[in-house]
Amino acid sequence: MNTTRKLQGFTTIELMVVVVITAVLAMIAAPSFQSVFDRQRVRSAASTLNADIQFARSEAVRLNAPVTVSFSATTTPWCYGVVSGTVACDCATAGSCNLKTVSGADFRDVSMNLTGGTGFTIDPRQGGVAAIAGGGSGTVTTVVAFSSTTTPAAQLQSQLNSLGRVLQCSPGGTLSGHPAC
Repeated sequence: MNTTRKLQGFTTIELMVVVVITAVLAMIAAPSFQSVFDRQRVRSAASTLNADIQFARSEAVRLNAPVTVSFSATTTPWCYGVVSGTVACDCATAGSCNLKTVSGADFRDVSMNLTGGTGFTIDPRQGGVAAIAGGGSGTVTTVVAFSSTTTPAAQLQSQLNSLGRVLQCSPGGTLSGHPAC
């Protein structure tokens, strides 16, 4: 009686062939994912700003005092901060914004551009915009545009009106899921 069993499995050469094929496919697919990541970073930056504007509105009502949101698109990295009161804070200086500070360093390859002012103050009674820092007028008081530095089509704008409401749109409708600006 023969008690020898045949072992089954993969040879080292077979495993190496599978690893090489997998690596080649991954290298081919990787560049196509870059634009997906860039669009998501832009969406994340715009969504964070929208949430922070709502936070500023709720803090103004809670504190029954004005709350100011200040932007700095010219610093590297860009930043914005939320501070209680009517005086703008310098988000590039640690501790200047007592309620919240957000740095562009958290959103790799995303730039920020401002139109209509460098900040605004929220009125505690109605949650609307009481004052605009650095100019701006009309129904849209501040426009903050986020765009990818590596994928030109990845752009979103957050438009804040005088009532303190934010409209998020995509210039030219290039970012799906958002209306065109």
